[in-house]
Amino acid sequence: MIVRDRAYREYLPGSWLPVHKSWSDSAPVVTPQTPGTLLALSPARADHRVHEWSRGISELFTDLKFEALEPDTFGGMIETIHRGDLLVSHIAADAQRVRHVEGDTETLERFFLNVQLEGTGAVHSDRGETRISVGECVLVDPNESYVLEFESRFRQLCIQLPDWWLCERLRMAPAQVMGMPISMQREGGAVLRAALEAIIDLPGDGAGASLELVELFGDAMARMLRITAQTEQRQPLRQMEQAFFARLRQFVSENFRDETLTPALAAQALGCSVRYVHKVCNSNATTFGRLLMDTRLKAAAQALATASSCDRVSAVGYDSGFTDASHFSRVFRQKFGVSPRRYKMARGAIPA
Repeated sequence: MIVRDRAYREYLPGSWLPVHKSWSDSAPVVTPQTPGTLLALSPARADHRVHEWSRGISELFTDLKFEALEPDTFGGMIETIHRGDLLVSHIAADAQRVRHVEGDTETLERFFLNVQLEGTGAVHSDRGETRISVGECVLVDPNESYVLEFESRFRQLCIQLPDWWLCERLRMAPAQVMGMPISMQREGGAVLRAALEAIIDLPGDGAGASLELVELFGDAMARMLRITAQTEQRQPLRQMEQAFFARLRQFVSENFRDETLTPALAAQALGCSVRYVHKVCNSNATTFGRLLMDTRLKAAAQALATASSCDRVSAVGYDSGFTDASHFSRVFRQKFGVSPRRYKMARGAIPA
């Protein structure tokens, strides 16, 4: 990881916990005893600072396309601590926008919990836009396509959680709570903040008996996520399901030629359970199998409509994910009322 000899002097990081106007002004400042400085940029050349920040955040988190909103004056710093299975990063930086494109990197077996300390942030993804203010946090899947945007100077905690560590506590598909703004002022928020304060205050790397506090934080966080999911039953959950269904359809449209494509493979790629895949399909009056079949048939029909006279119908079927020519012909006729060959002839095959 990148280390610079001079800190981001224009910004003096404060407490590692959010300070909200409704919280006590006399609350103690909570900072770890010995954080590691991974990235601290000095006011050197602007292009150098931007390049180093881009490289640093990609090494620490995942492959990110970085854009400084004010590159001539950009600066920032990142400190980290390990707490059991968790990696906590304290980020203090100027306005920026970072983008991750799904599939650009290998699948990461972890999630990010971003806690806003100062300033405001926004997460843009297939689920829509989520804006988070001081004292709020949001769960992010680093394997999805998303944009993080901070319009002004900000501070944030990014807590990297192993996926198994979260899932065994959450007792629901992470997709159901991904992208939801979670306020530490609502029911259970005080417990979550106290647990977060406790693990930050741990000496050293938090080994030994102190790891019980890390478990307490995990349980408090999972409870907050469940409470948020239960109280946001109105539009957000429906919107999340619709956004997930759109992602599922996109995944199927990109992989329908794979004859081994199953709900399990889709669930693994989309970071959810197989049960959730079936649930969302059922909510949209379909099944995974029907969605896959319709996608393959639509692709086959489009290919037949533009096929040349020398293109074999069976080859079009194979290219559309069908492994048996007779099965392809039968289901195509059921869908379009004619055989694939007649469909091709009716559309007027292009001479070779």
